[in-house]
Amino acid sequence: MKRQCHIIRELEKAEKIEEMYKTTGYLTKRDKIRISEKGMIDKNGKVTTDEEEIKVLWKEYIEELYCTHDFNGRIDLEDEDSKGPRILRDEVKRAIKDLRDKKTVGSDGIPAEVLKALGESAIGRLTDLINKIYDTGEWPDDFLKTIMMPLPKKRCQVRT
Repeated sequence: MKRQCHIIRELEKAEKIEEMYKTTGYLTKRDKIRISEKGMIDKNGKVTTDEEEIKVLWKEYIEELYCTHDFNGRIDLEDEDSKGPRILRDEVKRAIKDLRDKKTVGSDGIPAEVLKALGESAIGRLTDLINKIYDTGEWPDDFLKTIMMPLPKKRCQVRT
């Protein structure tokens, strides 16, 4: 460990930043644990490691959490006068500008960098789409899809 720290300091002095971070990564690297290896606790407190059972548990958990079984894709809007102002083009531009680069894409497959490269015409069309959704309360089916990425807890946090 001391030797690796010395190497890191030497790499920093030599301004070999990429190699320095690579060496640092080896020191801080954690083993990735799959949920199926660690297990998941069901409603009865029983730990299961069976992948099919874990899928069912996640499905039940998400449905309970978000009440997906009652949602029909339409949101009842308030009185027309109390909805508030329309979404502005500048608000859409600001939201796109604030997106972080080099992040994993969502289910739409569109990276932030592509959205940031949109011209004024495309931003106008996107703003119109957002306002249409806002006005009607009807969400496109693609907007209702979510990819859930469960983040496992530390091994010691599984109750047995």
